[in-house]
Amino acid sequence: MRQTTEENRLLEKIAYLAYYFQDLYLDSCGDGHSELIEQLNLIPGKLDWNKLREILSYLIRHKKYGITESALATIHWLRTIHPDLIPMDDEIEKLTRICKRYEIPIDRTIGAKEIKHRKGLQLVRYFWLMQQHIVGKHSRAPTFFFSDQELCIGSTEASAATGEEHREHVVPCAYIRDLFIGNSDKKGYFHQKRLVTLDREDVPYANQLATRVTRLLCVVYVSNDQWEKLDKGDSPLKVRMPEGWNPETDDILARLKFHGWNKIIPIPNSKHSPSVQF
Repeated sequence: MRQTTEENRLLEKIAYLAYYFQDLYLDSCGDGHSELIEQLNLIPGKLDWNKLREILSYLIRHKKYGITESALATIHWLRTIHPDLIPMDDEIEKLTRICKRYEIPIDRTIGAKEIKHRKGLQLVRYFWLMQQHIVGKHSRAPTFFFSDQELCIGSTEASAATGEEHREHVVPCAYIRDLFIGNSDKKGYFHQKRLVTLDREDVPYANQLATRVTRLLCVVYVSNDQWEKLDKGDSPLKVRMPEGWNPETDDILARLKFHGWNKIIPIPNSKHSPSVQF
């Protein structure tokens, strides 16, 4: 019997959660972002996402299970507490195939650059789930994986002078999302080339996309007046970049410079992208 879309969504969510928690554990990056886990809730409205976090943390941190083992144990636990869920044909085989997509060996060097790339890979794969309608189309997905403190590179002169600190993604999060999943105006990266085919991921492409997305992820402190100009009302660059801007090569501060804010006062020892031009 052919699996329904809803059944496939469940398996994809379980596999991604097992992968996400495994990465958190291996990189010592905490207990996971609450809103991300809620977005990935296996049975929205019926399952406490905090309990889901507890189960996966227990399996990976204490039982030392790998991605596939954790996912299989999670689906077993889910059916134990929700026996009304209808069993799926070839459920174990399908879930195992999806998990293998995430078990490709990657560089586990513990360094800021390497961890940022791995988080970028998590974000790319989450965007793919979004494009496949497995999770909702959230405009702030990068904040699930990166804190503002991790990404902050400095302040505008006005922010430094006034002490007003509104954290602003220099490339809007919604713009980054649409680069990957597309919108009504333009197709995204996943339309240009498939990331996943028959449960197999194009690993070089995934890493290429992770490099692209991490280049765009930077936060700058702006003043109250600057924040109003950027984000309020009918601001032309609220969720856009200047006309003709190339996301792969152009200055990521172009949106700020469009308004004449040409100088950023850097934060000492900031791990900012080498593409940032002060």
